[in-house]
Amino acid sequence: MAYTIMMGEVSVVKARSSTTPFSLARVVKVRLSSASRLGCVALLLLASATGLPGYPSSFLIRALADESQVSSVCVPGEGATKCTCAAQEGTNPKELEASFSEKLSALELACEQQSFAPEDPDNKRVCPADTSDFKDCKDNQANTKSIDLTTLLTGNTESIKWEAVTRAAQGTTKKLSIPPANLPYTDQSFAVGCLDNGKTTAK
Repeated sequence: MAYTIMMGEVSVVKARSSTTPFSLARVVKVRLSSASRLGCVALLLLASATGLPGYPSSFLIRALADESQVSSVCVPGEGATKCTCAAQEGTNPKELEASFSEKLSALELACEQQSFAPEDPDNKRVCPADTSDFKDCKDNQANTKSIDLTTLLTGNTESIKWEAVTRAAQGTTKKLSIPPANLPYTDQSFAVGCLDNGKTTAK
């Protein structure tokens, strides 16, 4: 049986331009999907909500999962949303959603007993949103070519990249911080994921 969880928080970032009297509301929506065979995939939507009426006033976490197989989760904390991609034992898929905001400007993704994908020594590359096989998402492969995260953002993005986080008893944990000033003005999307340490299956 599936269930839905909703939690309250601010979900939009408002920025006032010096050249226009209008306010810009920009949000970053994050969706984490996982299934036993597909593994764990974090799909991130960098979305501009400018011009859309009725901005939502809540931070949303929606979990769709079999009640007995709850293991992967996204939890909002102090300044960041933390998502854990755990090994799945069942076959029921999960879907988690979160949003960046002025108070929650970072995302932390923990790949338990797995490796972060795509592999990138500069920690600036991500995969296209429709990526199905993360072990083939590489900078030098045309089939599923990774993209530079900073090309999806605005402003000075030189310092924006995935940062490694050291945690005991976890495989790979990385954190991405996006200042409100760097959120895009048009919808953008990309994906990252987790691979098992043997790199034979996508997680």
